[in-house]
Amino acid sequence: MKCDFVSVPTHPTITKLRVLSRNQQLIRLDFEEGFEGVDPQPLHERINQALGSIGALVLSDYAKGALTSVQTMIALARQADVPVLIDPKGTDLNVTAALRY
Repeated sequence: MKCDFVSVPTHPTITKLRVLSRNQQLIRLDFEEGFEGVDPQPLHERINQALGSIGALVLSDYAKGALTSVQTMIALARQADVPVLIDPKGTDLNVTAALRY
């Protein structure tokens, strides 16, 4: 498996703050920004470049908002006859509408 990430310079990595007591985690606080307003084109281009050399496209973002244009990503993979696996976190299962079962 190869992971190929597209970084967004304006969005830092998620910061996790763990509160511990006697070596036991009591709570974890995550500080993060959403991906609203971020242009998905660089991600589409990266996917398009990789499609000729991959056996499957796995889409998962833990409901963080990076896959707002998942239908386009699925369409690109379908054109290249590459299977798509998707991890649909959250309650909006419309992201899977373009998948073949």
